Amino acid sequence: MHVYFIFYMYMKIYIFTPDELPTKHWTSTAHLAELAERGCTVVHGVNVHDMHEHVALKRMTRFDRVIFNFPHAGHDPFYCERHAELIRRHKELLRAFFRSAKFMLSEGGEVHVSHRDDYPYCEWKLQEIAEKEGFQLHEKVEFKKVDYPGYHNKRGGGIRSNKTFPLKECFTFKFMLKECREKRVLQICSENGREDYELQITQRSGGEEDVTMVVPELAI
Repeated sequence: MHVYFIFYMYMKIYIFTPDELPTKHWTSTAHLAELAERGCTVVHGVNVHDMHEHVALKRMTRFDRVIFNFPHAGHDPFYCERHAELIRRHKELLRAFFRSAKFMLSEGGEVHVSHRDDYPYCEWKLQEIAEKEGFQLHEKVEFKKVDYPGYHNKRGGGIRSNKTFPLKECFTFKFMLKECREKRVLQICSENGREDYELQITQRSGGEEDVTMVVPELAI
């Protein structure tokens, strides 16, 4: 059995209490009722910057998957999505998320982020930020809404919160902590009698080294 934590809100200013949800996301009432019927635990008021320190989450087991569908730092009436300041906020949100998520994962756990990969969203540098926080891309798959019956993406934030937005060039980026991914590669190599992997060493500007495992035609 896998244990999942799905984070679906934004920055602290936009994290809604149970009393606010019916007005901000009026369709959420039925969804919350269904989750309760299925035995899910719903936690409100989780801040992406320190979710690993949340009182309720700290009492739970570690998670096999931490999922963030379409992260967004909130809309601003003065900035469009292409504006450098808004992009900076989005990048800071992602940085904080990965920094906190690493403390919530079980052994071999994964972080999944669904995200648009077209302009200007590609400027958020999702993969680059994840790597700087100790993660490595494990898999990138196309996000198809049809694969999630009943799912409807919402804008969130404070502007037209319950409206949807176009899902163009969307993918789910699946990350693992670097050491866990390399351990999995070694395990699969061993199980399949593979010894043809190689290590690529990249020198960083600060003198540290990044070591990447490369295995020809190996699906992990």
